[in-house]
Amino acid sequence: MKFIAQGVSYLFHPLLVPLYGLFFIFNSASVFSLIPFSTQVYCYFVTFVAMLLMPLLGMIVFKKMGFISSYDLSVKQERVYPALVAIFFCICRFLPDWKTALY
Repeated sequence: MKFIAQGVSYLFHPLLVPLYGLFFIFNSASVFSLIPFSTQVYCYFVTFVAMLLMPLLGMIVFKKMGFISSYDLSVKQERVYPALVAIFFCICRFLPDWKTALY
């Protein structure tokens, strides 16, 4: 049972949820399914880099610099740094979209 629970935990990890969201948006029977495939691949790539790869690299950097003691972040004060990095990269990911949406 613990194996199944851990598998579900990995499958629905918060870093993967934006990619799942894009998948469901692009494969739904809506206007978003009409977006060209090359644009969809670009959206997947940018989302992967900004919301998965960069926060993971940030964790490695924090570990090397000594800001965090382990990757499981068992100390409450250490959880602030990765959260700030994730928020920063989320803003960097969606900021260009907000600028173009205003015009």
